[in-house]
Amino acid sequence: MGNSPVRLYWVPAALALVPLLVMPLCHWLNTQAGHLPGCVSYLQGCVSISAAGRYAPGNHLFDAVMTPMGAVLAGYWLLAARWMGMQGSFAVATGVLRYCGVSAGIFMVLYAVFLGIESDYGRSLRRLGINAYFFFNVVCQITMALWLRRNRSGSPVCRQVTALLLASLFMAFLSAAENLLPDNNRIDNIIEWNFALFMSLHFLAMAAEWRRCGFSLQAQQRMMG
Repeated sequence: MGNSPVRLYWVPAALALVPLLVMPLCHWLNTQAGHLPGCVSYLQGCVSISAAGRYAPGNHLFDAVMTPMGAVLAGYWLLAARWMGMQGSFAVATGVLRYCGVSAGIFMVLYAVFLGIESDYGRSLRRLGINAYFFFNVVCQITMALWLRRNRSGSPVCRQVTALLLASLFMAFLSAAENLLPDNNRIDNIIEWNFALFMSLHFLAMAAEWRRCGFSLQAQQRMMG
């Protein structure tokens, strides 16, 4: 009997589901510890994402789970570049996924490591980490959406990824517009949480596609052989 293929849809599935579970749990733990107010952050915005994971005991969970997720993120985009390459993608597109995807993973780790450090130095590196992570990840998601529109136009995954990307970009536009108005932390926080939500749902859409098409380590080995 041959070895069973190692299906790879669990990689984007983990990137979608782990943050969606861990971040509200960090918020709840810190609410129970008396550090933060309780609310549904996606709708009420009583805390930012950073605040939800900044204090103990939630910070311990955040560090333990989200720091290694940076490596998973980098691995996902490398696998996504391989998946696109197997179907004849242009070298430029796969190169963008590889370099920007690894960069997104590195900056995600930087953000997670410095989240609980309250100093000017820590805040600066945390701000650099989260902004660079969002930037490089969005560049990768734009590249994937454009590739899908070129090669899978009209498919469910193309429609889903495109819709989620447009929703993410709309949140980014709202964030930029809101900066021109008087400070309103709740609106900032709601935009931030929903922007992260739409980015996470991209991975869930890709997990469903990889499961459907059977993308696996065995398929990669056949291509490389």
